[in-house]
Amino acid sequence: MIVFGDNRNKILIEMLMALGDAYLEKGLYAEAAKRYQLLINFNIRNKIVYTNLSKALIGLKKFDKYALSIFQKAVHYDPGSAELYNILASSFLNEGREDPYAIQIYETALKYESPIFNRIADHLGIIYFKKGDFLKCKGITEKLLNIAGFQQRTFSLFFQSCWKTSLFDDAIEQLKKLIGLSNNNEKLFKYLCITYLEKKFLADIQNKTVRLSHNDKYMISDFLNKNSRFQHLQDLSIYIDLKRLLLEQENWGDINSNSVEEQESVYDYQSLKNVHSLLEDKEQTTPYNFNIKSDVLERLISFEDLTERSIGSRSKLTFEDFKKDGADIFNDSEIEARKWEIPEDAEILITIELTNYDKLHLNFGVEYVQQIRKKMFVILIDLLEKYHLNHIWGTSNGLLIFASEILPAVSFSVEILNKFNLYNLMSDSKEEIHLAIGIHHAREGFGKNTEQTLKDFATGLKVGIVREKDLLSKDRSILNKTFRKGDRILLTGRAYREIKSSNRFKVQTVGQFNLKYLKETLGLHEVAWRNPLDDLKVGYIKRLGRFDLLAELDSKSAFKVYKAKDSILQRFVILKVVHSEAFNSLPPNNQQKKAFYDLAKSFGRMSHPNIANIYEVDEDHGLTYISREFVEGISITELFRDTKQLNQERLIQIIYQICKGLHYSHQNGFYHLNLKPSNIRIGLNDQTKIMDFLIPRDLFEDYENLEKDHDRIYYLSPEQLQGKLGDVRSDIFSLGTILYQVVTRINPFSGGSYEDVAQAIRGKNPPPPSELNPELPKICESIILRCLAKNPEGRFETVNQIITMLKNTFEQNGLANFNYHMAQSRDSY
Repeated sequence: MIVFGDNRNKILIEMLMALGDAYLEKGLYAEAAKRYQLLINFNIRNKIVYTNLSKALIGLKKFDKYALSIFQKAVHYDPGSAELYNILASSFLNEGREDPYAIQIYETALKYESPIFNRIADHLGIIYFKKGDFLKCKGITEKLLNIAGFQQRTFSLFFQSCWKTSLFDDAIEQLKKLIGLSNNNEKLFKYLCITYLEKKFLADIQNKTVRLSHNDKYMISDFLNKNSRFQHLQDLSIYIDLKRLLLEQENWGDINSNSVEEQESVYDYQSLKNVHSLLEDKEQTTPYNFNIKSDVLERLISFEDLTERSIGSRSKLTFEDFKKDGADIFNDSEIEARKWEIPEDAEILITIELTNYDKLHLNFGVEYVQQIRKKMFVILIDLLEKYHLNHIWGTSNGLLIFASEILPAVSFSVEILNKFNLYNLMSDSKEEIHLAIGIHHAREGFGKNTEQTLKDFATGLKVGIVREKDLLSKDRSILNKTFRKGDRILLTGRAYREIKSSNRFKVQTVGQFNLKYLKETLGLHEVAWRNPLDDLKVGYIKRLGRFDLLAELDSKSAFKVYKAKDSILQRFVILKVVHSEAFNSLPPNNQQKKAFYDLAKSFGRMSHPNIANIYEVDEDHGLTYISREFVEGISITELFRDTKQLNQERLIQIIYQICKGLHYSHQNGFYHLNLKPSNIRIGLNDQTKIMDFLIPRDLFEDYENLEKDHDRIYYLSPEQLQGKLGDVRSDIFSLGTILYQVVTRINPFSGGSYEDVAQAIRGKNPPPPSELNPELPKICESIILRCLAKNPEGRFETVNQIITMLKNTFEQNGLANFNYHMAQSRDSY
């Protein structure tokens, strides 16, 4: 080790320093580097040693890890060395460093006007933006734009930084400069117009008025006139927002005077004369109005042009066709395309956006995206026709659909998401289709072309394509879950109010928000599929009203039937839940649903010992239900199934009770029309109860499914099979069929298909029941055969005639008080 107090060591150090300087001066960099390194090894570490060693290493073009460490120490000792900063900055750029020390080197290198200024500025701008230092990002990118002109990434950073810091005037000024220097004017004009919108939006949020110059007004108008086709829904949205900006007179000064902004404008109009003739004739004013047809529809693609199929009439194109033939089915255009106008009563706008369009386009190209869109259209076509939606226009990434009624519009949208969720489950991940749907209920309608129409159109469009970036920063955290979903449906306020009374949908209020460029605060609501029948089926619903569901008994008819317990009165009941999606989705004030309630309440007003009592009709969890008396016992056919010898007196007693109950209901204007063994229950002491009167078919949209009910068809009368409503004599025919089966243990019309049974009822005369049961009393056979007359005129006119016939027979046998005998034989009730 060298001791500094030693005079000989001092001489050695001076010699090494002198040699190093001499070699460096002569360009012998390797020799110079050796001498300076020896000095460092001797702990001689100062500005001169590190600076000169750095120069030697630069001369050797040595930029390895060791060299960089020397450069950093040299910079520490000599902060004024531009060359060293440039070397370090270049090295750090190659490494992509973004740490604080690297940022310091970049910033210093820029101060010394580094030869790689553009690279450093570009990289530094990205770092500032990532760190949220938007003022610095704006400053560095602005310098770079002034030096290098328009560069997409640099400009994008500058543009966004101006927005983040609300320095809109700086962005406008810079844009105007660049428009005069660049050939990419269309994109720059778009950025300029969006900046006007951002400036206006901020003013609206702050309850301020922004004043724009008339030169700006002409520029916006010129930009709008050059939009001949909307490729994306986002382009259409910007167009509509700019249109609204033009029509809001408070944004513009007097036409004969220039605003301060216009007087101070640095926009060089003359330099743009060959690019955009913005002010060729300043005296000529452009009419600023809105027409949804010319401003919007004519610049979109009709759905028929997109799909090469017409939806004006029923199409045979289905999703099943697509699975068989693929996208080739679109190549055969059988139906001539038709153009549609927006009808005057169209108040609903449905916006559908393919949210993963850009991702698919970037990863797989245009042709692949077109195939994905065709798959989407195949799934859509059936639903569009199902809900009678004909007024449809589109862009490359979405559709606009105009409708007249809100409930079908929401039902259509929900069903779309269900189908696409199913499709995505069965598809490869790169073929998935994700949609964002917006539904807006206009105040005046879309066929009127007023300022309100423009406002409603802007709102409806924005709801469908809104993203987190379209919200104020304070609102984004609230909406993270909603806006990051691959698939969603959002409603505006009026649409929400229209459907909230419907039980078919789950609607959740997201909140009140300011969406970009909309002046007013907007209430957003998220809607999802709600099928309470599914919830009931899988057991999510265990209680309806005050009734606890215990066991499902039947689900073959228009109702799902449950044994339940009344939690208040502590008694068992039968709960009949309407098994119809269409019916359950109706709002409470719907006439069809009100008619059902009125009928059920009328049934409930009947009170007879041979009719099961109805307790109430109500609604819960979106399901309509009827609660009625729970009758212990078995059906009439089960009662006599295992009896070897028919108990004649017992049978007559039960027939009598059935007839008494039917006679009472007929007197009160109610025909059963659904009489079958399972609806006649025999309880304790042979107490007989009739239950489950038929609900008229016109109360259920999906009633046609019940027509194939094999349990019921065996007991229908000929006239019911002919489509007639039925009356007293129809109930009498059904009673005759049941009694025939009881006494013979064989249904007179059983066997074969539904059509075979129907044909037998209409034309086949069954053998007399006494042939199958010789012990059958003649009175019973006489009653049964007369009940089964094909012509209603040949049957009993009233059930009371059957009671009288039974009564006369008993009196002839010496039983004068028939009613008393009947009562005593059952121990009364």
